[in-house]
Amino acid sequence: MEKVFLGLGSNIGNRAGYIKKAIKGISLIKGINIIARSSLYETEPWGLKNQRKFLNCVIVCLSKLKPYDLFRNLRKLEQNIGRKRRVKWGPREIDIDILFFGNRKIKTINYTIPHPMIATRNFVLVPLVELFPSFVHPVLKIKLPDLLKKSNDYGKVEIYN
Repeated sequence: MEKVFLGLGSNIGNRAGYIKKAIKGISLIKGINIIARSSLYETEPWGLKNQRKFLNCVIVCLSKLKPYDLFRNLRKLEQNIGRKRRVKWGPREIDIDILFFGNRKIKTINYTIPHPMIATRNFVLVPLVELFPSFVHPVLKIKLPDLLKKSNDYGKVEIYN
């Protein structure tokens, strides 16, 4: 089994409800066992600024699945929850990204692991640091807290109650 880090985000409708549905759905995927979940954070939009704030969190799973099988299951789950693909970095009911898959480095047409934008997104780095501050990025060879210190992302990331 491999340790897998997933980033979840929502900024349409019942944001917390969509994230809750996603976590429940992930827990029902055969071969996946959720072992940790970060706090829920309210974050400023990244990329496309003129939209509602997001709720974000990170979960950590143990996975028996191959990366592509996990990717396919997560895309299907997003569809089942009601995600509609609109504009890049735009509003979304739910977004589930594979951030890390163990220490693997994978690049396909559909995805890149580790997620290539981790080091530039505090809405991912803050919950990652909360969960596993000693984790070293397998490509950049830098611990997560050090990535967060070097980040040029100045968007607010605050605990959501």
